[in-house]
Amino acid sequence: LSNPRESGGIALFEVYDALSLNEIRLINLSTRGFAGSGEMALIAGFTLNEAVPRRVLVRAAGPSLVDFDVVDRILDPKVTLFAGDHVVATNDDWTVGQDGALIASLGDIVGAFGFDPDSSDAALTRYLDSGSYTVMVEPADGSAGIALVEIYVVPDP
Repeated sequence: LSNPRESGGIALFEVYDALSLNEIRLINLSTRGFAGSGEMALIAGFTLNEAVPRRVLVRAAGPSLVDFDVVDRILDPKVTLFAGDHVVATNDDWTVGQDGALIASLGDIVGAFGFDPDSSDAALTRYLDSGSYTVMVEPADGSAGIALVEIYVVPDP
């Protein structure tokens, strides 16, 4: 497209590790896109195929995208993690309602860029069993914009 702001649409991007060799594994998935409410939510999905529960870090960046000169970014994203139609966890403001120091530490471990401690970016962490999951990013305050959704499988200590 010559000017992506003049046209729009929905795209689906899928990645599979079909060989499942022990030495090769996908540990991060991220995408940037428009995050609005309802049908305009930014959605990412992933599947874990593990013998034991694995820790994942899920982040929804908006305010921190200012450091990357992203205009029209979402000012207050909310991230929700689903297993089927069951809500596993949700977060609005990454340091509220959970241990922000743990989230920051896990971000360092996986190589994620840091969030400002006072930002209203969203993040959560959970140990998950094998299965399929969906992450949805919507505006917490009703104001839509560009968001970055990131899913990391945290390495075992």
